[in-house]
Amino acid sequence: MAQDFYAAFGVGEDAEHIGTVDADGVALAAIQGLFQVAHEKDEVIAALKAETAALRESLDEMRQDVAILKVEVARTSARPAESNGWPGGWGAWGLLVVGPLALWQGRRRRML
Repeated sequence: MAQDFYAAFGVGEDAEHIGTVDADGVALAAIQGLFQVAHEKDEVIAALKAETAALRESLDEMRQDVAILKVEVARTSARPAESNGWPGGWGAWGLLVVGPLALWQGRRRRML
């Protein structure tokens, strides 16, 4: 076992003995390495939590927008398609615009 330890870590006076200082040093290095890995993972987790919170907020805003659009679609689709808000729809607009024009043309022809 001492030979494996010596080959893996390259510490100690020889390959036949494991000194307590050598074993403690390797254990400390391993602990420090694990601490660094855990710290990096904590940073990644914090970033992911912040991103998740931002995405949830964005999703809530989109849901509110969709709800508003659904209400607007329901409100506008309740009216007939040809209606422009006026009773009579576009036909009433046509009479208001074309009617006086037709009267004016008729009077003009009589005058000539």
